[in-house]
Amino acid sequence: MAVEFSVAQEVLLHLVTAVRRVAEKRTTIPILSNVMVTAHADGSLAVEGTDLDIWLRLETVPGTATVVHPGQSTVPASLLADILRKIGRTTVTYESDERTATLSANRAWFKLLELPCDDFPVMAGVDLGTATRFNLLPKQLQRISSEVGFAISTEETRYYLNGVYLHGLAKEGEDAVPLCAVATDGHRMSRLVQDVDADLSEMIGIIVPRKTVGLFKEMAGWCPDGEAIEVECDATKIGFRAGGFHLVSKLIDGTFPDYSRVIPSGNPNTVDVRPEILAGAVDRVSTVSSERGRAVKLEIEGDTMALSVTSPDAGEAREDITVAPHEPFELTIGFNSAYIAAVLATFEAEHLRFALGDPGAAALITDPTDDARLVVLMPMRV
Repeated sequence: MAVEFSVAQEVLLHLVTAVRRVAEKRTTIPILSNVMVTAHADGSLAVEGTDLDIWLRLETVPGTATVVHPGQSTVPASLLADILRKIGRTTVTYESDERTATLSANRAWFKLLELPCDDFPVMAGVDLGTATRFNLLPKQLQRISSEVGFAISTEETRYYLNGVYLHGLAKEGEDAVPLCAVATDGHRMSRLVQDVDADLSEMIGIIVPRKTVGLFKEMAGWCPDGEAIEVECDATKIGFRAGGFHLVSKLIDGTFPDYSRVIPSGNPNTVDVRPEILAGAVDRVSTVSSERGRAVKLEIEGDTMALSVTSPDAGEAREDITVAPHEPFELTIGFNSAYIAAVLATFEAEHLRFALGDPGAAALITDPTDDARLVVLMPMRV
């Protein structure tokens, strides 16, 4: 369908850059590398893309563009984004004759080959008849991404761990059922519980894929005024909708393990630490090791924690830091230096509480001022 419109470069670039995150860069289906640009008679523009697992559409308000001929056009996402980025802030004219799309700005023009709009895939949305609906604030979505998403497994053979598990967490004696987000790779686990504005007692547990979770921060950025994001999910899909965007994603078809069994409940040795001090010490002592995942040994005695790393090729390093044990104890335990650094980076607390058992028991890490979050970290032999 022929289309012609003019719009500010930054407006179209914003739409295309966002949707480009979904469009496939390398694919045997050429249309999946394209975005569909739609110009409406009311002056609004929409750009959508899909990889067959995620579908995303961003739209502007009416009057954003000057539309001469309403219609649709599909062009390569990466190529269109690169052109818009390089021409700078100006007015862009977009014309399509269903075979080629011409972009002109100032004294430059570009002709891009199109694919038929009829070839662009249509992805079915969430089944509203069986869907669970609730709202999340942008900052809540960001917390799931940053505080839980880091623990998603990248091991494809355990595909059911390749995402964030969302479910309603019923608590004894409480009527409200908050939203619980969990991710684990078998070495570390992060859980975040947040209140929502709906009853989640009937919500089935769902696993949101890693790529979709990676878009949570982007979605928060698409809500500059902080408006709530509508979430709807059924057994196979999850949808997110707010002012100018609509995203639908398939879910991972699998069973998430019973994570509650790995949360320690009786670790007797509790110590409070300053996360920035511990993170700095871990970073410094692990410098001597060129081997990825080298264990850092923690020796706790009284109010001193000694961190050390030994490398047979490079040497050894040690640093002592001051900690605050609840009761005096002595313990030597090891952790993967990369994992402990990643965990510490997800907290913004002044102090963190480590509940430790024996050298082979998992550690429970919490923020004493925030009971919504906990992390479980498995030890390493040292």
